[in-house]
Amino acid sequence: MKSFYLTIDLEDFTYEMHRNFSNLEKSNSEALWSSYNLVNDYVNKYYENKNLTFFTTGILAKQNRDLLKQIVQDGHEIASHYYHHNYLENQSLKQIETELNSAIDAVIHACNVKPIGFRAPAFSIPVNRNDIFSLIKKYFRYDSSYILKYQEIISKSYLKNCVFNDQNFTEFPIVTKPYLLNMAQLKSGGSFFRIFSKEIMIDIMNNSHKNGFTPIVYLHPYDILSEREFWVNLKHLNKGSLNVRISNWIMQHKYLSLGNKSTISKLKYLSKHFQHQGTLKNSLRS
Repeated sequence: MKSFYLTIDLEDFTYEMHRNFSNLEKSNSEALWSSYNLVNDYVNKYYENKNLTFFTTGILAKQNRDLLKQIVQDGHEIASHYYHHNYLENQSLKQIETELNSAIDAVIHACNVKPIGFRAPAFSIPVNRNDIFSLIKKYFRYDSSYILKYQEIISKSYLKNCVFNDQNFTEFPIVTKPYLLNMAQLKSGGSFFRIFSKEIMIDIMNNSHKNGFTPIVYLHPYDILSEREFWVNLKHLNKGSLNVRISNWIMQHKYLSLGNKSTISKLKYLSKHFQHQGTLKNSLRS
């Protein structure tokens, strides 16, 4: 049976909605716990290798220490997903380094674990930004932020990136597959996982194996839940004009409603075709 990794980007959708579109700062611990319990129960039931890698934001670690302690106690890996859910490409190297240190400190303080892996929010490191990837290498032993497209695989241009030519560092890329005459690059995770069929997910993952990479499925807490548990009411979205507020309110459907009820059934389907390999840290080169 072919191998794959299931990873979780542990971020708080409710908190980020408030942070970006309201004047509140509110964590949704109840929804985070619900999503964790659901996915933890699922892997215990269906996966032979039961441990997952959770890429957590530092602010979530700070606000939900008991959750991180439970994740570690259950044998999972805690890796870093930056401090805030900010796009690295929009920040200076000094800002990035400050957030990286804050994120590491928050995880250590929450669960007494120093993360050795990193994934940028929304995979927001452009492939040509060796300066950012070099900074990641300074603090971590592996990264999973690189979106590897078909054209790069054919030309092998990705090998020029510093994370692919360092024997002391490992890159776990997210390998895409082109569809619709190369107009769409689909990934095996997030909204793609919820919206597209299980057969397309299998096709994307088989494409990774075909090109020599172990496929990675990445999900978020909101992908796992299906009753809009992270939803923020319109009355709390008080930044911007009424049209902007309504647009942000409606936007939540993309993440909290579209295909969410299919996530667990798709994971069950994948488990019949692929064997989960456990945490990313346990697959590092010695």
